[in-house]
Amino acid sequence: MSKSDGRPMWKSVQSSTYNMLERLLEQKTAVNLYSVEHGRIDTLSSSDWELMKNLTQVLKFFYEAMLDLSFDDACISIVIPLIALLNRKLQFRDENESKVMRSMKTKLHESMNRRFAYVQGHAALITLTLLDPRFKNTYLNSEEVDIAIMEIENHMRIYADNSRETAGTSDQGPSSSYRLSPYQKDGGLWDVHDKSTSQAIQSSDASDKDDLSTQVKKNIEMYLAQQRLQRNGDIYSYWDCSPFVFKKGGSKILTRSSDNCF
Repeated sequence: MSKSDGRPMWKSVQSSTYNMLERLLEQKTAVNLYSVEHGRIDTLSSSDWELMKNLTQVLKFFYEAMLDLSFDDACISIVIPLIALLNRKLQFRDENESKVMRSMKTKLHESMNRRFAYVQGHAALITLTLLDPRFKNTYLNSEEVDIAIMEIENHMRIYADNSRETAGTSDQGPSSSYRLSPYQKDGGLWDVHDKSTSQAIQSSDASDKDDLSTQVKKNIEMYLAQQRLQRNGDIYSYWDCSPFVFKKGGSKILTRSSDNCF
């Protein structure tokens, strides 16, 4: 695995256990044949091979998560969705699953909850997840959405204060309106957004606390009502065409590296 594929070399070491087991399973026939031909070599039993197969299936999900986090353009907003999906996989129980596998999944699940306990209530991570058009509120509960709305409102209040200071004595404030526009057809990437209806929202005086709060909530409702962007979609192009309130809050903070979470 090289730098040319977009993943740093040091992170490939983390997948060594998974890769080793996967390759050993691929060479199962050759390993057994070598053991028979040369003798005096302890062979793996059928139950050993089955356990290895099941273990590889579980580790595969962590391997995929590692790859998603290792890309150079990975966003911090992917952390909460990955944790939720990993927990979902670990909580799944197959009726034919062995006690060993059940125990391993349980321990992995408990370990993950301890390791990522800080994510619960982490305002920045929650807000970033909501602002990612690929995920929005899919992996957030109502309380977490409220936390994100408050963070966005605070961000806009600070921006409004800075804008007034920059404007000085000028009576003309920021742009009087902004629009959440439907995307024009550009191949197949933006098809899910072409059906969205363009709606104009008139901005109010940012110095009025109640008006700003209402403005943010209305924009959030519009944003969440739209269909999510495809998982492999370009989130930065998305924000270039998005409302001003989200463009300021989305395009910049989503560029933070996912490494900052760990």
